[in-house]
Amino acid sequence: MGLSPAPNPLAVCCAENVASDYVLSAMARAEWLLGRQDQEQREEDQEALVTTASKDYGSILDTTTTINSSERILVIGSGRCPLDLPEVCQLFLGRIGYTAYMISVHLYLYGSLWMFTAVFGNAVAEYYFDSNSNSALDLDHYYQGAILGLTVLVLPLSCLQLTEQKLLQVLLTASRMLLMILMVATPLWAAITGTSHFGDMSMDEDSNQSSLPLLVDWRGIHRMLPIVVCAAIFHFSIPALATDLGRQNQDQLSHIFAWTMVLVFVVYASIGVTDALYFGGANNIRQSSNVNWAHYHGGTGRPIIRDDGVTIWIDVACVFPLHALVLGNSLMAVWYKDRTNPLQQNRWIISAFRIVAAVPPLIGGLYVRELGTILDYNGIFGLAIAFVFPAWLYLSSTERCPSTIRTAYDRLGSSYPAAKSLLVFGVLAQVTVFSLLVWRG
Repeated sequence: MGLSPAPNPLAVCCAENVASDYVLSAMARAEWLLGRQDQEQREEDQEALVTTASKDYGSILDTTTTINSSERILVIGSGRCPLDLPEVCQLFLGRIGYTAYMISVHLYLYGSLWMFTAVFGNAVAEYYFDSNSNSALDLDHYYQGAILGLTVLVLPLSCLQLTEQKLLQVLLTASRMLLMILMVATPLWAAITGTSHFGDMSMDEDSNQSSLPLLVDWRGIHRMLPIVVCAAIFHFSIPALATDLGRQNQDQLSHIFAWTMVLVFVVYASIGVTDALYFGGANNIRQSSNVNWAHYHGGTGRPIIRDDGVTIWIDVACVFPLHALVLGNSLMAVWYKDRTNPLQQNRWIISAFRIVAAVPPLIGGLYVRELGTILDYNGIFGLAIAFVFPAWLYLSSTERCPSTIRTAYDRLGSSYPAAKSLLVFGVLAQVTVFSLLVWRG
């Protein structure tokens, strides 16, 4: 369907890592710029005080300080708490940039929740459908019932505060780790033993022996690129991650994120290469790849927790409320602006925005359940968040600050020409992907 499983994620992970450095540099420059503005305001107030005192009591010693213009290295959190990205966008990109960023993030989060809905619905429907029925109508009924069950489960959880969702975060981490292990280990074990573990879904069936995936198929790049970008995107969470790491680790953020991207590449490339080779190409791999485990029996001849079902259900039930919390809080901040903080303790208002965040994707999941279709269009906003806005912020923040100001996050790729190239690439990628999706369907 697209590029080979390994090279494409590698290039995207490298580009997204450079983009994360751009975000960190813009945040550091924003803090410095606001700090300088505060300092200038204090100096103006002090100068006015000195002038008044001179008139009344004669000349006194001027104690104002000057801004050090020598070269210095900026680090996030050196003078204040890390700024949120919307604040950084408002400072460097103006009203238009801020509005565009908020629209992109909100639509991306809605798309992510829609994706979780489709994954959960397909997993549950396939699990029961394969067990009891061969009717497509029954499959639709199982899918709709799964969405209804998910709604009953996640709406109350979405209204909880982050501190009340600690158990969900633990379960999410554990289920993700188990899921990644199963998606790599089970096909490998089936290949090693040389026996059928997946019914008719694997390449150990005669009908699939000749359907190995193409190493490169450029015709599918408009579908592959958005999916890979969404898999590795985290840029809108950088301020929260920076805050959690504490001030003593702020200068190490670039290295931490770089190793994180290495881990992301290794995990996704392992899953992509192993499953693509084992299941025998795009014609045999479902859009929601976990559904390929619907026939898994581990060589025993009878189903074994088919569809990785329990892991998928726990994963979605945990991650959905966390995304709904982030989206709901962001919508609330946009709606109430400066009045947001006093309303943080109002449970009814918070719950209302969480429901506004959670309900539309649940309804959308009833009408569009193809995971690939959802990811294709959601990836357009992911491209903006991962490439366009980080590069735009870097360029604008560089122009607003003196050339002597550098940050601890300036590494390979941290240059004006490189940032401009990434910005152009991000915009062209968005236009190309959207045009090809509309043209080819």
